[in-house]
Amino acid sequence: MENINITTKVPTSKSVLARLMILGALSNEKCAFDNVSMSKDSENLLSVLKDLGFAVSFNQGTGRLKIQGNGGNIPKREASVYVGNAGTAARFSVAMLALSDGEYMLNASHEMSLRPMKGILDTLRSAGAIIICTEKEDHFPLIIKGKRPVSPVKLKVDVSESTQFASGLMLMKGCLPEGSVIEGVNENRNSYIKLTEEVIKNFKPRMNAEGDISSAAYCYAAAMLTGGKVTVTNATLSSAQPDIKFLKLLQSFGGEFLEDERGLTLTCERPIVGAEGDLTLDMSDFSDQSMTMAVLASVRKGTTTINNIGHTRKQECDRIAALKENFDEIGIESEIGEDYIVIHGGTPHGGFIRTHNDHRIYMSFMLLSLIVDGIKADNPTCNSKSYPGFNDFMSSLRQQ
Repeated sequence: MENINITTKVPTSKSVLARLMILGALSNEKCAFDNVSMSKDSENLLSVLKDLGFAVSFNQGTGRLKIQGNGGNIPKREASVYVGNAGTAARFSVAMLALSDGEYMLNASHEMSLRPMKGILDTLRSAGAIIICTEKEDHFPLIIKGKRPVSPVKLKVDVSESTQFASGLMLMKGCLPEGSVIEGVNENRNSYIKLTEEVIKNFKPRMNAEGDISSAAYCYAAAMLTGGKVTVTNATLSSAQPDIKFLKLLQSFGGEFLEDERGLTLTCERPIVGAEGDLTLDMSDFSDQSMTMAVLASVRKGTTTINNIGHTRKQECDRIAALKENFDEIGIESEIGEDYIVIHGGTPHGGFIRTHNDHRIYMSFMLLSLIVDGIKADNPTCNSKSYPGFNDFMSSLRQQ
């Protein structure tokens, strides 16, 4: 396959939408967000808000999400909620409930129950919340007996495992007493914290939701593999989403972006396949695309080292280990360490991709199916977590 030419639309940014949903629920306003599409993660957070008693509704046909704010209060003082496998829903909900007056039971998927929570739980306990881990300490499931501060508080949170810990607290700041301070400790990855700041600063009760740059990255990576053009109608280079840095990385590999009334178009005249030269990349700030970059690196000539991604070992799966496992399967040599992977580019062959139910492992490796025969995967629907339309996008490319 070569010289593709396709125009597509990606889902709403689940990262931005989650922040808008929390801010809307905590506001005093009747909020309406337009151009919304729901990923599985977004649906999980919407269900959490409903179970907590907030008046919320989503019209899939019009793409309008309505949330009636409740002035910083949780409508139900007692409730049981399920956050699924959504890190944003999990961390944001915990912050919101622990800093309010009520008692709540929080359950999660098996995968989410394996992910770290210690940083934010320690901080919330220091603010007076009682949090009981019913199975494994510092992990879901949880019982939270919240306590809303009545005087200014200084909340220090260790974000070395997830910046979502700080973002969840930042979204609550408007409900805390004036003079309260939130401080991130061990903050070595700050793009999502900056995104939270931007969403809070620009929040309006009525606004359009932003397209997901993380999803658009897979579309543009497809063009880098095959050559040709991909236009994403709801992407923009001015986005504050961290994965915009991946798009700029594609520019350094020869992709050319043009933004106009149609959207954001990447043109790749010379595919990345066979490109020469060794690379060393620090992807700590946009690690969700480290898997996409690793797959692109697998078809280059030379060695690519991706550093400072150790935190991805504690996300949907151990992503560094999953990369090596699947590179072994398709004949690409790689080495891994605690926080890095080294990929020796070559000619991958077909194989069976083990996704570990991780949407980003699946979508990254399935991009190779555009140029490599025999790439299959064990869970071809796990993309629904963030990009439900990914498989349709890939089918459209294959039909060209």
